[in-house]
Amino acid sequence: MRRFRQMQTPGEIGLAAGDVENWGYPREVEEAELVECGWWRYGHDAVLWFANVPDIPMAGVLHLCVHPETRRKHLVGARRLFRGVDILADLFCLELLIANDCQEGGPVADYLRRLGWKRETLGGIEGEWMCKRFPPFGDSDGQSAEKAEVGPS
Repeated sequence: MRRFRQMQTPGEIGLAAGDVENWGYPREVEEAELVECGWWRYGHDAVLWFANVPDIPMAGVLHLCVHPETRRKHLVGARRLFRGVDILADLFCLELLIANDCQEGGPVADYLRRLGWKRETLGGIEGEWMCKRFPPFGDSDGQSAEKAEVGPS
């Protein structure tokens, strides 16, 4: 079974960043990303990292790269991968997740749209982006978080 594993040491993050560059990520990973982002592996052939958006509170940018030889396989298991991404976004208390490298559209943007992501124009970031919004912390149909956990009385 595939699992998410957080990269915690500079060595692990450096290896993951090297894999991303070897797998054809469309740009070089910046030095600041190695230090400031949360890095994760999903199995041995997928790497993702989250970056904060300074101009938009409670927002993060998702970067994702999959080994070229297993990209087709990940299309089949992408729903599970993105359920994990949703859980990680929730753990980071994000209210907005922005998909990086989907600005131009294409098959990834089309797939994200099927998973409930929407194209949005955001203040503070130029262009239109694929985004997924999450309810604010404690918002559960107007109930407090505690009441929502216990259920209706």
